[in-house]
Amino acid sequence: MYIFPLAATLVSLVFSGLVLRQYIDKRRAYQLAWSVALLMFGIASLAETIAVAGTWNELLVKTWYLFGAMLVVGYLAVGSLYVADPRTASRLLIVGVVLTMLGPILPMIVFSKTAPSAEKLQTGLIFGVVAIILVALAWLWDRPGTVWLCTMIAASAASAVMLANAPVNSASVAAKGWEAMDRSLVMKATVASINTLGSVVLIGGALYSAWVLMRKHIMRERALGSILIGVGALTNAAGGFIHGFFKIAGPAVLSISLTLGVTVMFLGFLETGRQSSPAAADSPSQKQPRTTA
Repeated sequence: MYIFPLAATLVSLVFSGLVLRQYIDKRRAYQLAWSVALLMFGIASLAETIAVAGTWNELLVKTWYLFGAMLVVGYLAVGSLYVADPRTASRLLIVGVVLTMLGPILPMIVFSKTAPSAEKLQTGLIFGVVAIILVALAWLWDRPGTVWLCTMIAASAASAVMLANAPVNSASVAAKGWEAMDRSLVMKATVASINTLGSVVLIGGALYSAWVLMRKHIMRERALGSILIGVGALTNAAGGFIHGFFKIAGPAVLSISLTLGVTVMFLGFLETGRQSSPAAADSPSQKQPRTTA
């Protein structure tokens, strides 16, 4: 059914345009990062729409995989880190790195029924070194958003090269879509790392923002919007995790979860832009806290 990826395309492109308009007015780095990420989501959803309405081919597979599976969550996390205060952003990045290494990466690379191959050991070493560097920079430098942005730019270039060299089975691509592409261990580890770390930052940042605002009894609309953004991001992450790791849900269910996720995030964005309620406006606190939504 192409209706779900088509809906995701329309929502994400409108979402991207509204955030870009905010960036033009206010020139905040997080607005530009989110606008670019949502544009990527729109491109990936459009590729899926064309494929489902017609048929998958190598160009559509690689377009969807690059902008949808590999990069979009990472760039959304860039925005979350830029909007948060440096101390909170550093903690989010460090927690994301640790959970990524303990979650998908170590089991993927180290734990197996057979002895780790040379490829697994090399991949584990590369990702381990990157993780240590990220933690060190997040701890020592007060610009975690810039640290992760530089990481994503490097990851984007590496992802494009890996995809360009990834063979796609032309005989099965029409039926299997992106699953007909031969993905190396490094590519799988890159996708798992970006999506896990990005989801931790995005979901954790949004829910932390909501908690701070509710605790201070101010900006209730923005708190609700942050919760919706976190729930939407969690919906996206859950769909990808279930499909990617357990193979329980098929591509249609994954498409539905992504459509629902970006729609809920969009509703959260609209809620954060609503005028504060009288109770919030009358709050004795005149200084609005810097949060992650």
